[in-house]
Amino acid sequence: LRYDNALEQYRQTLVGTDIRFGLGFWEVIGEVIYSRWHVPAYLENQSGFVFEPGSNKLRNYDLSNIGMNIDVRFEPPFLTGSYFALRFDHLNFIEKSPFDQNQYGTIDWDKDKYRVSGALGYKLSRNVEVKILASEQTPFDSSLFTFRALLTAFF
Repeated sequence: LRYDNALEQYRQTLVGTDIRFGLGFWEVIGEVIYSRWHVPAYLENQSGFVFEPGSNKLRNYDLSNIGMNIDVRFEPPFLTGSYFALRFDHLNFIEKSPFDQNQYGTIDWDKDKYRVSGALGYKLSRNVEVKILASEQTPFDSSLFTFRALLTAFF
């Protein structure tokens, strides 16, 4: 990059919060995170970095997204150490193209994503847990389905 466009001027802003609520054998956890980036324009398939017309200054724009999830967990009293959980995730890409539509066309940063996950878990001891998890995300056609079995030991 040129001397008058030092990368130090580009920053990320991040704001987030979470909440946890429990009642009896139920627990609900939610989280929201907003991110915003001030970045130089770059087109991989074009000429690389995009400059302001007739100038050596990089063209700048802002990208932002918001991610949210909610977890619902149930620990049945008749099977101590076990739990069932569901998680719903959403990632929303807020900004679209920073460029003039006539020159570059509309460019989506990425497509919004939704994901649903389910888990069954059991604590074998205080520090050992076994889990079975399954998840699916948009386009919900089994192409991105995952199944996992985990054994976790921590000290």
